[in-house]
Amino acid sequence: MSLEKIETFISKEGNIYSIIFNSFDQAKLPLEFEKPLIEVTIAVENYKSLNGAKTLGKIVDIIKIYLDENDVILYSYCDNKEINRSINNQKLFPQHYRSLLFATLFHKYNTFNHINEVIVIADPDYGHHYIHLISRSENRGLLDSLTSALINFGK
Repeated sequence: MSLEKIETFISKEGNIYSIIFNSFDQAKLPLEFEKPLIEVTIAVENYKSLNGAKTLGKIVDIIKIYLDENDVILYSYCDNKEINRSINNQKLFPQHYRSLLFATLFHKYNTFNHINEVIVIADPDYGHHYIHLISRSENRGLLDSLTSALINFGK
């Protein structure tokens, strides 16, 4: 069974979302890894307006369903592309805001069957790098090993 998959939906607000699951090149990892590492990308086309909580919850649901069907580790890098932020969050870099938004949503909609580990790699010149590692709860040890390796790799 292929682990690569694209889920597309149109939000109530009219935004077209694609949740893309692609195999990650394991040769780029700083250690040998025993589970497939899958990069998850959240792409929006035809952006019309800010999303409501139901739309963002649907994104989390798609990711959780994928994890329930596949015993993998998901890797997501928060990019620095501009994003609409509330007045209170204007001081945050876009990648930091994306990371906080996703972490909050994942926590809100999680049933504790999954882990969302946030890694922050300091970069004062370009804004810190935010990576999310997501997996089933039983893979906690693997996530801890990968988290440690990625943090040390960034030094």
